[in-house]
Amino acid sequence: MGAPLAEDTIRDSLREVIDPEIGINIVDLGLIYEIELAPAEAEPDAHDVSVTMTLTTPGCPAGPQILQQVKQVVEGVPGVHSMELDLTFSPLWNEEMLSEDVRWILGR
Repeated sequence: MGAPLAEDTIRDSLREVIDPEIGINIVDLGLIYEIELAPAEAEPDAHDVSVTMTLTTPGCPAGPQILQQVKQVVEGVPGVHSMELDLTFSPLWNEEMLSEDVRWILGR
């Protein structure tokens, strides 16, 4: 058996999800607010994962595609039993949520 599932593992896997309009992954965009892991009752070596996230705008045209990819990516991580996605717009996303690397790349 490998290392136990950790929040960082989920966060790293979510870097695969790219906002198609901006071309930057959703983690560095600051769209991931919270990741919670709980032991799965049905599988002792697995976890139920909850991801709270936002989109750049409530009417984001790429929103459905991004949410579908998030679900697929997290469910594909070894050790994930189930995945719950909570979409919120509180607080609203803003450019201050960008990672330092992305700010540097964008010149902000």
